[in-house]
Amino acid sequence: MQKNALRSLALLLLLLTLVVVAEIGLTHRNAYEATQAHERDRVQHDLADMRLTVSGYLEKLTRDAQLMSRSTVLGLYLSDPTPENTTHAEKALQTLSMLRGDYDQTRYIDQNGQEKIRVDRENGQSVLHRQGLQNKSDRGYVQTGLQLGAGQVLVSELDLNVEQGVIEEPHRPTLRAVAPVFLDGSRRGLMVLNIAADELLASLRVNLPAGSDLVMLNATGGWITGGGALDWQFMLDPSARLSAQDPALWASIEGQHSGSFERLGECYHYEWFQTTGDGVQAPKWLLAQRRANEPCAAAAAEATQIAAKRIAITLLIALPLAVLWHQSRVKSRRFQQALQDQQAELSMIAQEAGHAMIMVDRQCHVLWMNREAERLLGWSEAELVGKNLHETIHLTPEGQPVHAGLCPTLNALETGERHGTDRDSMVGRNGQRLVFSTRVTPFGPAENRKAVVAFADVSTHVALQQELAVQAQTDVLTGTLNRRSIVQNLQAALDDPTQTPCVLALDIDFFKKVNDTHGHQTGDQVLIHFCRTIETMLRKGDLLGRMGGEEFLVVANTLSLADAMGLAERIRAAIAGTPCLCSPDTPIAITTSVGVAQPHVGETMEQLLERADEALYRAKHAGRNRVMKAGAAIA
Repeated sequence: MQKNALRSLALLLLLLTLVVVAEIGLTHRNAYEATQAHERDRVQHDLADMRLTVSGYLEKLTRDAQLMSRSTVLGLYLSDPTPENTTHAEKALQTLSMLRGDYDQTRYIDQNGQEKIRVDRENGQSVLHRQGLQNKSDRGYVQTGLQLGAGQVLVSELDLNVEQGVIEEPHRPTLRAVAPVFLDGSRRGLMVLNIAADELLASLRVNLPAGSDLVMLNATGGWITGGGALDWQFMLDPSARLSAQDPALWASIEGQHSGSFERLGECYHYEWFQTTGDGVQAPKWLLAQRRANEPCAAAAAEATQIAAKRIAITLLIALPLAVLWHQSRVKSRRFQQALQDQQAELSMIAQEAGHAMIMVDRQCHVLWMNREAERLLGWSEAELVGKNLHETIHLTPEGQPVHAGLCPTLNALETGERHGTDRDSMVGRNGQRLVFSTRVTPFGPAENRKAVVAFADVSTHVALQQELAVQAQTDVLTGTLNRRSIVQNLQAALDDPTQTPCVLALDIDFFKKVNDTHGHQTGDQVLIHFCRTIETMLRKGDLLGRMGGEEFLVVANTLSLADAMGLAERIRAAIAGTPCLCSPDTPIAITTSVGVAQPHVGETMEQLLERADEALYRAKHAGRNRVMKAGAAIA
């Protein structure tokens, strides 16, 4: 019996030992795997956040470079580089620099690599430089940029700013967007925007966990950050690159899009990043985070050591088994709480993100939206969840689409490809049409695909574009059409077979005497009075434009030559009979001479304007204050 008791006790102890070993081993393994999964998710989240940060910088930079390269103000300066047009182009670049406070330089460089317009960000101010402009034809980004086609944009390598062929001290990490400038199909140079990369690198470091360092290398293995004394040395010494110091390791890193590697006893988690977009040429960078003084196998070694200690203690001391089991359960519950806290943290990040975000299912039904989306659209999350997003924000109550082309959200859900547009019209809760920059990112298998719609308000940018377009067509002083615009409208009328335009070339008689006697400020008031008087005589559809100085042109559509002569005579009489009241006690009487011409069959616009000018010339030499038609005088 004693032997049976001992045998039973031994069996019980054996079973207890097996249960303890199995319980502790299983619990610890699950906790370790869950911790590793959590760590992998955190690393992927950190890398994804780094991708979004870099993508945001590059998207803003390339979009601004493309918009400025197609600016009508810049086109006007290139086609007619008068002091006035030059000032407008300079102000346009200075305005962009003020709006984007992180742009170090905003430049227009001609096709020979010579800086023509340069705005630097200095001490928080946007400073226009007209002196010390440099030739950058030897720089790689200029040489490559001059090979780009229309609509393309180049993102340069992230390097240190170079002035006069020397790396600037203190170091200024710089990233550039280069967009070619075309005018009438001819390459005229480059729009180059320099952004301070220090802010980009600082933004990448913000969300890294404690004890982690930011690591960034270029595609050739040059250390940008995270290499200590090797940072930026690739610009001076090719052997300072990781690819030169450890070719085998570098070959392994290049062969995988993402992963981890160990170097000098420290573990690196990395991912290759390269922005993509229509017409965008961009370099590739290695984004990584490094745990200081921690090898890649540290967690596994630590976990194995802890498990062995627990099993040994449990086998030697049977009585505290319940306590150890309780502690294991407590640790398991704590881990589950940590996962829930992590999910809550991710949800908070989505809520506090700078962009509005909405998630939809395969049928485009809203699953959730963050507070920024609620603010921009006016709907609450509770109102939109379950509704079809496209039918709610892309269609009017009558079912008419409010934006051009395919719906980017439906397109992304159908194709599984990321879609985006810089101008997407949406309907807010109050029925107002809104303009947003939209990016739609689909994910998941085709049958259960979902998508996240991220959008930002660009109404201010659209308004600025519209304002610049108006400025490019209008004479600043008189508010009439400028020379370029009136000539374009005349050519369009001549090309339209349904119109029969006549032109009136007008000149203020003795205008130089007004400036010499009363000053240029009074002369400006006379010009404005002259234009306002003429505008009261014109019909809807007739156009008035300033050709330069005191010379103006009226394009009168669908008029016979006799009717045009009558209009010219009425204008002449109105100008002569309406002195300019520049001040209460100084009325200034003025007169005008007018030349009238009607186009002949097969006549070019230039020939038509020459005949009108010839008639004006005869009117002035016949005594002024009179109207003449091309080829004959009117009594």
